[in-house]
Amino acid sequence: MSRALLRAILPVLMAMAAHADDPLAALSPPPQVVDRLTGAAVALPVSVERVQVVKAGRALLERFKGRLPGGTLPAEGYLLETGPGGTAVVAADEAGERHARRTLAHLGPTPPRAAFADWPACAWRGLHVLDSGPESLPLLKRLVHEKLGPARANVFVYEIDYNFKFSSHPEIKGAWTRSQVGELVAACRAEGIRLIPEINCLGHQSWKTPPGPLLVAHPEFEEPPDAKVEQADPTKEAFYCRSWCPSNPKVHPFVCDLIDELLDAFQADAFHAGMDEVFVIASTKCPFCNGLNPADAYMHAVNDLHDHLAKRGATMLMWGDRLLDGKATGYGEWEGATNGTDHALLRIPKDIIVCDWHYEPMATYPSLTIFPEAGFRVWPSVWKDPEGARKFMEAARARKDPRVLGALATTWINGGRMAARLLGEPAVDADRGDGEMKIAVHALQVLADAWHPSAR
Repeated sequence: MSRALLRAILPVLMAMAAHADDPLAALSPPPQVVDRLTGAAVALPVSVERVQVVKAGRALLERFKGRLPGGTLPAEGYLLETGPGGTAVVAADEAGERHARRTLAHLGPTPPRAAFADWPACAWRGLHVLDSGPESLPLLKRLVHEKLGPARANVFVYEIDYNFKFSSHPEIKGAWTRSQVGELVAACRAEGIRLIPEINCLGHQSWKTPPGPLLVAHPEFEEPPDAKVEQADPTKEAFYCRSWCPSNPKVHPFVCDLIDELLDAFQADAFHAGMDEVFVIASTKCPFCNGLNPADAYMHAVNDLHDHLAKRGATMLMWGDRLLDGKATGYGEWEGATNGTDHALLRIPKDIIVCDWHYEPMATYPSLTIFPEAGFRVWPSVWKDPEGARKFMEAARARKDPRVLGALATTWINGGRMAARLLGEPAVDADRGDGEMKIAVHALQVLADAWHPSAR
């Protein structure tokens, strides 16, 4: 084990050792409220009631009623009391019962005598990973069962992009089959996790070279770079990513075919469309887009995708950077836009969930005001900087706005490699990517904080 890797996991090991003799303190994330009681207890039998029809557990409900938010048990919440005759559980819903049983399992067959009230601080607690191919399916399922479930995640955004065997367009050379995706779906459902597929749409159709799978199969779909900014000039070192043309009439129906297959395979009620960091747009060299301003081109791309997803009954998610004025907000040209696409903000449907990503500490986060005031739900998204994540999430929670949904831990590493790091798989080189181990550990901490912010 390398020294850097040891430094990444040492705090976790120390915390486990410190709580070895106190199973209540070792719970992670910790319950919101714990009353330590005297006497002995056993875990079994377990009696479970729903809070809406509670009878035997009424005394347990009365114990915590004054300490629950608004005097009621929130969604996914539970009350639990261990005693000499077994365990009583009052759950808000199926997810609450699942969380209660997980807590009890951690405490073992002879748990301490105690009563708990627990509920999530954030409604949406998610992880985003890049695709690692179907060969990583066993690792991904273990990641779901052994890490995401215990961390109380309830959303998993899997950026599969074009790595699927699309029957509608077999010229896109992908690897995942529908049955393989179905195994990942089943693993997530067993843990109460909503699995959301992603294709990064519009931009990110390549790095500098070569083109990505869509443009390899259909080079005629590309928006020709026109060098209006250096990130759109392929002759410059700063050139970033290629885009598809949002005005080419053949592109949208083609992409919708791909989306439909993913929605079916993932059995998904939501789709993440990406759409971040688009620099090649409304090109003066494009026969379809020439004459459009970037805001119009971006708006049409967003609205076309949204309208198709709405017909499928699916919620659209997207990254929010191109909808923010990079100069006025101080976010700059990456976390915001400086090419005018931000003017599309008030011209796209308000039921889109905007994944608002900011990775470094900032004095203020104006997007937490801009998006909700424009009518959008916002999913704050963080990455590897612990201080940046802490400040952004503190600012998000301080708003006390139900439209600010929770926390999305992005990793920007592929899911199989993240799983291997966390699960200690020897197949992954321990010296390569010690930074990845830190990112993986931090992502789980973000999820724990989204359940109970004092878990840090």
